[in-house]
Amino acid sequence: MAYLLIHCDCCGGHWEVYHRGDIYDKEQRTCPHCGQRIDRQTWDKFIVPALGQVIDANTELVKEHMGTHTALFSFDVIADHLYANRAVQGTPEPTESTCPLMDMLQNISN
Repeated sequence: MAYLLIHCDCCGGHWEVYHRGDIYDKEQRTCPHCGQRIDRQTWDKFIVPALGQVIDANTELVKEHMGTHTALFSFDVIADHLYANRAVQGTPEPTESTCPLMDMLQNISN
C-alpha cells in the first residue's frame, strides 16, 4: 500500500498518509505532533498528484512485466530536502552545511 512519509521541520516529527485513506481530509496534511498544516492548495495541486503519479508508474511497470514478461522494476521517490540557506551560484557560502545531493551534483558537473 502506497503512502507518503511527511517530515515536519517545525517540530522534527514524522507521520504517514496512506493513499487509500481520506487523503483530502485536512487532518492528513496536519502534523500530529505540533499542529502545523501544509497549505491546502499546495497539498491538492502538487503533493496528492505526485503520489498518484508514482503509484500509476509502478502499476504500469507491473502490467508491462506481466504482459510481456519483461524484467520487473519498481521505484520510490526519495526527495531532496530544501533548506533556506542552500548555496546559490554567485552568493556567499552558507554558514551551515549544504545539501549532500547538491554537493554531489555540483562535483559531477565540474
